[in-house]
Amino acid sequence: MNDRNRKWLLFSGLTTFFTILSHNYLWVLVFGFCGLYFLLRSIFEKSYLSFRIFVIICLFAVAASTYWWLPAIYEQKLLITQTPFPLVDHFPFIKQLLIPFWGYGASVWGPYDGMSFQLGVVNIIAVILALILIPILKIKKLLPIYIWSIISFFICLFFMNSRSYFIWKIVPFYNLFQFPWRLLGFTGFFSSLLAVITVDKLFDINKKRLGEFSVLFFIVSSIVLTFNYFKPSQIFFKSDADYLRRMFANQVPEDGNLVSEEYKNYSEDYLLLPKWITGKPDALPIYKFESIGNDIKILNIKKTSEVFWEADVVVINPAKLEFYSLYFPGWRAMVNGKEAAISYGKSGQIELNLNIGDTKVLLYWMETNFRKVADIISVISIISGAFLIFMIKPTKKRKE
Repeated sequence: MNDRNRKWLLFSGLTTFFTILSHNYLWVLVFGFCGLYFLLRSIFEKSYLSFRIFVIICLFAVAASTYWWLPAIYEQKLLITQTPFPLVDHFPFIKQLLIPFWGYGASVWGPYDGMSFQLGVVNIIAVILALILIPILKIKKLLPIYIWSIISFFICLFFMNSRSYFIWKIVPFYNLFQFPWRLLGFTGFFSSLLAVITVDKLFDINKKRLGEFSVLFFIVSSIVLTFNYFKPSQIFFKSDADYLRRMFANQVPEDGNLVSEEYKNYSEDYLLLPKWITGKPDALPIYKFESIGNDIKILNIKKTSEVFWEADVVVINPAKLEFYSLYFPGWRAMVNGKEAAISYGKSGQIELNLNIGDTKVLLYWMETNFRKVADIISVISIISGAFLIFMIKPTKKRKE
């Protein structure tokens, strides 16, 4: 392995690793399309080396990111709901893909969505031109990329159609994809790639004027046909307090510790709550630690970090102390230096029972054993990958 290959392996591994961390599931689609490209390329080259390298890089990247995706999959059962957007409700209709339309609404069930699902007039023209011209012009150098782009474009079209739902259901956690029309992001890429290949071939066969005209056509038409999209649907003003009342109920001074109706009625679509929460509180606590009744006096509260809190208390009679952070596996309690059992209230707050003589309470969060195992897998994978890249000796060129 020479230094150039070593750098490319390192770059590819890091890129693949960060792609996984960039989105909950988009990396699965990216890996699928990239895998198809390397498979086609291997077939044309009659060597599966590049495909095998791609698979190895993906496996190392998946293993290195275990600390993130494994706990996410395992712990999703602890949440109230998985997604408020079932995939089956969001397949675009064929006419929505073809007819130019721009909207500012939401994706809903049926053909009356308020947002646009169009492929794009220029994108459709680019695909049609590539399908007609490229076979006639007989490209060879870019043939793997051309075939890959064509196949991938139509794969996206198929999986955006409701008739593909039976295949979607085979994929584990398919509802986490939520919106099949997300594949429009890939159709835009593949159609643009086909436009570039077409233009490149026109210049390659000395059709300079035709090539220049096609470049001008794609640029000008793309701007003209989408110019009206670059404007807001409406302009309105909302103060910071409006958003704070919805998301952070205790951040508006004039509201005191009362919970706003916006906060109580707001559904956290993307910030899902633990399943043991039965309802939101009517009022928020003044302090991080509070006692139920007057049997516990809280003398002092110390915050070291958001996940490390201490309190000095005087327990008059056995009673329950509440700590106002949402319980989730990993929270632990120490009372007078000894580990104590904790539970949770109806709003998800942490609760623990104190007895006479207890004076020091410590609440902290740390990795669960399951998460530690995932961390270890990631560390081992990263070290192994680095070892393979940096410790393999460079290959020497043979002398002629």
